[in-house]
Amino acid sequence: MNEEDLEIRITSQMRFDKLMDGVKGNMQAEGHPILDTKYTSICNELLATTKAKKIMEIGFNAGHTCFAFLDCNEDVEVHSIDINRHNHTLECASRLRTMFGSRFQFGEMDSMDMGKNSLEGYDLVRIDGGHEISVLRNDWECCKASKVPWVVIDDINFPDIRGFVKHILESDNHPYVAHSRQVYNNCEKDYTHQVLLERVWVEGDELPQ
Repeated sequence: MNEEDLEIRITSQMRFDKLMDGVKGNMQAEGHPILDTKYTSICNELLATTKAKKIMEIGFNAGHTCFAFLDCNEDVEVHSIDINRHNHTLECASRLRTMFGSRFQFGEMDSMDMGKNSLEGYDLVRIDGGHEISVLRNDWECCKASKVPWVVIDDINFPDIRGFVKHILESDNHPYVAHSRQVYNNCEKDYTHQVLLERVWVEGDELPQ
């Protein structure tokens, strides 16, 4: 391991582990990213590309991605919602709140209960909640109606999710294009794929040529 790898690891996965020491529950339930050099680089690149200062994450679990964004840039604010099906979720959220203060906000709710315009004002929304297509479609429609400039859809290596993304990108009159794709290591010793979508026009405007 070179010095750069060691430095990134200390400021990400090891710092997360120290923060969450003693939390009861299976944090690997549903899987999560490993906060290694690769994932830290992905978060930094997303922030640099999108210029995002206010982020919403749909699906918190144990807060790995929230921690990564907040740890990357002290000017970033992250809000997250989760249905809280795991007994570690609230404690993890509480510890992030203690560490990052008002830069982090958590809400226990089902994204299916969001209003269509609930995501207005967010620069970037990361969709990593329920994997059922009905849930994904609802989360996506809220992003679309709220005119969110940038959207990350996680787990596109799942065939149903990949098919949904392909469908919306190939549909007429949709305002987003695929900007980039990222691959990161997960706790199951495998790889997870996500896609970054960029909003390029607003409904009512003339379609791009």
